[in-house]
Amino acid sequence: MCMLKNVIIMTITMMVLLGSSVYASNAEKVTKDLKLQEAVRIIENTGSANLINSLVKNRIQIRFYDLSLLSFEYAKHYAMRVDTSAGKQYILINSKFESAPTEAIACLVAHEAVHNLPNATFAEEVMATSVEAKTWIQVRNNVDYANSTNPLVKRLNRNAERYLLPNGISDSIAKNATYKKQFNL
Repeated sequence: MCMLKNVIIMTITMMVLLGSSVYASNAEKVTKDLKLQEAVRIIENTGSANLINSLVKNRIQIRFYDLSLLSFEYAKHYAMRVDTSAGKQYILINSKFESAPTEAIACLVAHEAVHNLPNATFAEEVMATSVEAKTWIQVRNNVDYANSTNPLVKRLNRNAERYLLPNGISDSIAKNATYKKQFNL
């Protein structure tokens, strides 16, 4: 009886260990950064593992990066998805938000994971921003979001409010000067 109990405990332990290493591998496949790996796990835990699976399938890497090095106009962007001339694809999270809560970073990753290169459409931007807001609503209770002064958290709070309104996200994007120019609105 004792031997059977030990075998069962050992089997359960192995299943847990193997399961967690498989689970962790997706995060490790898309980034080497520990905070970004945790952000990936947060997305997977919200039921949006399909977003991460798509990144893995398409070999898209996630990194913190000073977006102003790409262009001065990108200095204020939160994140972007880029394709290099060598054919590699990246999700670049603006390094100025590196100190934001991991849950907030996860929302940016989820947003960018929705996009397809080379050019976003208005509908795709609405979908990506909606996924970002929905993710924030799911994970924000782990953060002092109501009292935060972090600019990314403030943005996510605004988007969550808009998400809960009929056409709130699409109306907000349609009124945004950058998106008006990008989508010829």
